[in-house]
Amino acid sequence: IDFRSCCDNYKDLPNFVNTLTILKDIINEEQKLGIYNYLKSVSEADGDIDETEIALLDLLIKNWGIKDKT
Repeated sequence: IDFRSCCDNYKDLPNFVNTLTILKDIINEEQKLGIYNYLKSVSEADGDIDETEIALLDLLIKNWGIKDKT
């Protein structure tokens, strides 16, 4: 998948909260933590975490019940 193409068509991606809800009971805690850490790293890649990125990470934490983020 071409990254720019994906960015240009972001509206075609599945809803974030719906995706979290579907995955909640499918993946284990280690996988959830791995996804959280990956997304957090992506959000930090430009040296600045935007408020919308923080909000999405917070949604993930709340939806999946992640307590220990290390």
